[in-house]
Amino acid sequence: MTDTGQTIPPGSLLQQVLDLWRESGPLSISFDDLTGVTLDFPQLLLPAEYGIHTCAACVHAKERPGGGRDCYFNKQAVTGLVARRQEGLSGLCHLGLFELVEPLVVRSTMLGIFYYGSVAVVEREPESLRRIHRYCARRSFDPEPYLAAWRTVPRIYEADLPMYRAKLKLLVETVRLWCEALAIPVERYPTLGKNVHWMHHRDAPFLVRSALKYVAHHFEQPCRVADIAASLNCNANYLSGEFKRHVGVNLADYLRRVRIERAKAMLDAGQLGIAEIGFRCGFSDTSHFIRVFKKAVGCTPKAFQAMPHQVDAVGR
Repeated sequence: MTDTGQTIPPGSLLQQVLDLWRESGPLSISFDDLTGVTLDFPQLLLPAEYGIHTCAACVHAKERPGGGRDCYFNKQAVTGLVARRQEGLSGLCHLGLFELVEPLVVRSTMLGIFYYGSVAVVEREPESLRRIHRYCARRSFDPEPYLAAWRTVPRIYEADLPMYRAKLKLLVETVRLWCEALAIPVERYPTLGKNVHWMHHRDAPFLVRSALKYVAHHFEQPCRVADIAASLNCNANYLSGEFKRHVGVNLADYLRRVRIERAKAMLDAGQLGIAEIGFRCGFSDTSHFIRVFKKAVGCTPKAFQAMPHQVDAVGR
């Protein structure tokens, strides 16, 4: 509450969870959004501070000449390695800080990377010291301020690493399930090389991106192009033309594709009947749902549900 009695709205669902993780310590948590998904979905919206490391050693390094660039290139290398492997890793950075890293992969698309660490591992302290001295010697820096900052970070033990890795994997799997529940159209989110908070990633006009958001948030409701246009206060024909020019597919076809992808995920889960799945995906008529699904997928929802499907493995 503020002094005026006004309630301060909480952050997004993801921010509230990460806030709890930060408060529980000793490891720090951050997330590199590599697609822009956290900017598009209110439930996942994160402030820019969650895309950077904020421990004393990291802050000290970034304040030195060239230090921010060195941290950036180090993170770029990790991002590239995780993207190629599509699985997590762990280790020491050039400043001797330990990090656990896990990708957020949804239907084969890497949406971002979680970093969990910014700590020193007691058994690896000799190697951390060597890395700090080597880095400072290469950059002609006085190592003492770096060592002083490094000594302030929390300490953990090697024996606890499996427990922290399991916690991080649980978080990643939870967020992956949120993304599935939100029916995020991951095919529209190409993985980029760096955190979107630090680049101009929105090439499409605001109107087109607003239409994409509207579909993502309202696909389960009966809606037409005219309804979307009305919500955006624009002409339906103009919206359709702009959408196809920038996205490459008709808005109506895109809406249908999102609904079908969500229906496939729900059929895979096997928790609901076909009629209810169709209703929850915006089809008011079951027979219409079956016809549209068969045309798009090549089989009926019932046949699709009977097929074995591979489940995404995140960091395994």
